[in-house]
Amino acid sequence: MSDVQIILLNGPTCAGKTSIARLIQKRSSVPRLLMQIDTFVSMLPERYLTPGCPNDRPCVVAQLRQGFHGSIAAMAAQGNRVIVDTVRAEPCWLDEWLEAFRPFSVLFVGVFADLPDLEQREARRQRWDDAPGTARRQFHTVHQDDVYDIRLDTSRESCETCANRVIDFLRSGRSPSAFDRLREQGGMHSNSCR
Repeated sequence: MSDVQIILLNGPTCAGKTSIARLIQKRSSVPRLLMQIDTFVSMLPERYLTPGCPNDRPCVVAQLRQGFHGSIAAMAAQGNRVIVDTVRAEPCWLDEWLEAFRPFSVLFVGVFADLPDLEQREARRQRWDDAPGTARRQFHTVHQDDVYDIRLDTSRESCETCANRVIDFLRSGRSPSAFDRLREQGGMHSNSCR
């Protein structure tokens, strides 16, 4: 069994990350905590989530993002195994992950789906935190580097099959390498996050 401390699921809204994460939790031989960016975003007062929000929104969002990433690292540092359900909203998030999760074994999983499928799922879901067009915007940005340990495509495979692929990787004893490869490439060399 691989000693992966963090399973990082990155993909656009409606790609199936949460469903896959819950199935991994159910099938894992060890307890894995699910930490979701959506949970942290929902902690903000609603006025920070709507158009025309206060001018200090970038600062609040940056603090929230840094707190989310720091809390993942803190949970892993205490020996917890964590599944992270997130969307790389800005390119600089990758650099933050590479630094914050440096001490840990991270399985980096890209969760993909075709744009028509994402948009159809988004229309059905109609969540409070998804502005119309979120899936389309994220589709074009979330996988910019495309360096993953595992690529899952929920347009072609069920969430159950995708979760089984992650569990199979964990049981194989292989070590994840995507974060090491990204560090060797120097990360994104992006400007700092806002």
